[in-house]
Amino acid sequence: MSLIDLNNLPSDVQATIGRKETDGERRVRLVKDLVVFTLAIILMVIVVAYSLDILLAATATSADKRWAQSIISAIAGGVIGYLLRR
Repeated sequence: MSLIDLNNLPSDVQATIGRKETDGERRVRLVKDLVVFTLAIILMVIVVAYSLDILLAATATSADKRWAQSIISAIAGGVIGYLLRR
């Protein structure tokens, strides 16, 4: 019987150790990811809606409009960066 020394592998061999994900674990992970993604989208929409409300309000001060514009610009930049993945 030959033994393989995992600390001294040949240069063209790669060894990985991992465990397989069961269907139940995969389902739980996907549901959790979907819930977190959905909540993030909802929160982003709420923040953008509030910022647009401040930005378009006639009674808002110029300082309020500046931060609302900054928030909308930051979210737009984040969304564009996420979509382009750069």
